Amino acid sequence: GFFQTISEHPEVFMQLPDWATEGLIESKIRTASHPGLRPYALERYLSDWRGVEGRGAFYRQYAQAKEAHTEVFQERLAAMSIPVRIIWGQEDQWLPIEYAQRLHGLMPRAEFAVIGGAGHAVQEDSPGQLLSYLMA
Repeated sequence: GFFQTISEHPEVFMQLPDWATEGLIESKIRTASHPGLRPYALERYLSDWRGVEGRGAFYRQYAQAKEAHTEVFQERLAAMSIPVRIIWGQEDQWLPIEYAQRLHGLMPRAEFAVIGGAGHAVQEDSPGQLLSYLMA
């Protein structure tokens, strides 16, 4: 709902006052983590979206992102010859685990790992477990 609404009406969101946009962006970023982002990490992620340029970029990314952009190469994924490891947060609110499973179905030779208790920001929620999968 959130993604689609902004994607279809970015001009409406661009009219929000600064305080409303900053609150919306912070609320959205907070949903990236299942246990909650550490204050310094939250601040780092939010810093990219501050100011007129940052707020505009936040809405433009939603307006420009279309699943059709990735559909054109999905049929080529099964033929990839390099090793692929898909690592996903079980509690991802941005791209649910079903999305990861669909991606894995397109890449049957890929390794697939799910990190329990982690959201979209796996690197923040479970850095040690992520590192162990990356180093394996």
